[in-house]
Amino acid sequence: MRHFRIVMNSVCILGASYLVAQAKYPAKPAPTREVQVATLKLDEVELTSLGKQGTIMSANYTCASDGSLFVQVADSPDDIMLSLHALGGPDKDIRFDPGVVQGYDAISWPLNYFVNGKHVAALVEAEHSANLIEKNKKAEGRIHLVLIYDRKGVLEHVVPVPAQVDAKSIGLYASGDLLIIGINKSDKTARLFVLDMTGSIKNEFLLFDNDYNAAPDAVTKQPLAALIPDGALAFTQIIPHGENLLLFPRTTSQAVIEVNEGGVVRSIQLQLPLKQTLSSFLSASDTSWKIRTFAKIDSNGAQYEGPVFEFNPFDGALIRRIDLPKDSPAILACEHDGVYTALTTDPKTGQLELLRGHIATSN
Repeated sequence: MRHFRIVMNSVCILGASYLVAQAKYPAKPAPTREVQVATLKLDEVELTSLGKQGTIMSANYTCASDGSLFVQVADSPDDIMLSLHALGGPDKDIRFDPGVVQGYDAISWPLNYFVNGKHVAALVEAEHSANLIEKNKKAEGRIHLVLIYDRKGVLEHVVPVPAQVDAKSIGLYASGDLLIIGINKSDKTARLFVLDMTGSIKNEFLLFDNDYNAAPDAVTKQPLAALIPDGALAFTQIIPHGENLLLFPRTTSQAVIEVNEGGVVRSIQLQLPLKQTLSSFLSASDTSWKIRTFAKIDSNGAQYEGPVFEFNPFDGALIRRIDLPKDSPAILACEHDGVYTALTTDPKTGQLELLRGHIATSN
């Protein structure tokens, strides 16, 4: 991306092997199918109001089910605080600000966030206010909060995360309950916690049964394992899927896990070509998952863009490969109703641009 310094939120590697899910729901070999090949053409440019030369921007993009693109961008080149925005076009920019949260000070930018059709949830760090600490000597100084907004940017709920949970990724069930992927501080295990709107734990379950980084094939299935040994809970993308949630292990070639509020529903091993790893979900429907990939991650952690792959969500079979335009500086971030959206910047001003495009049709 030109004229933006790209930063990632705590890039980690999925520290587990999914053997629990696969033992309960054995994977069946996908039938051999002919893989279609298509080419993406990006030819419509839309300037946004975001960005200047040297402005910091996060590479943690999310594509909502209505095609809105969520990005985190600092307000100026001198600012390191990343603000969360929803972009629906050149004149459609919704900002999700923490504002004033009673009882808390020094609220951070979103460390992780989640989007569904009705709400946006942002995981932040905050400090109890001095007045609260004075009144309650047991109050900890710095804690995690989940801020829940409506899609228009109005803050509706503030949910404190229990002190024993080191939160990494968050999701929101259709019921309104929260899913927290994190570390249980008491025994250092990776767990999934289901919380209600008061922050009370309704359920807690294990998904990961051992440290995947220690496995013999760790380097081939998660290329950054040798660089970041403490696991990738913070880099798990959570996707809404009806009443349930999908756990998408970015920067790995591991299985996608579907969970409900009671535990694991199933695992889906995507039929990725060799040496490809998962980057991000572009769109998810009942019949198709379109997923951006990395073609290569080198020993220094540098990531090289790969094609988009379309998968059957029932058995993980590869349906289609979509090749990106050659030598394009844009980063593909979203697909909605056949329209693909990529991000780049104006070479002179550093202003964020949206590129729109479609699958090229053959003559």
